[in-house]
Amino acid sequence: MSGARAMKFNVSFISEAALAAAVQKKQARAWGQENAEAIQERRSGIEGNALPLADHQILKND
Repeated sequence: MSGARAMKFNVSFISEAALAAAVQKKQARAWGQENAEAIQERRSGIEGNALPLADHQILKND
């Protein structure tokens, strides 16, 4: 190989990282589905009553 550098990849590390990311994404999706009703109830409560202690919030997203 004249002038070209051989790139070395740790295939095992890359595979493990990709698998861990896929598992985490699947777990997050499952958690969201399992808790969808509670999440919607919380959102409805916030829409109707605002956030508790919102008047005391230092950083606001207005």
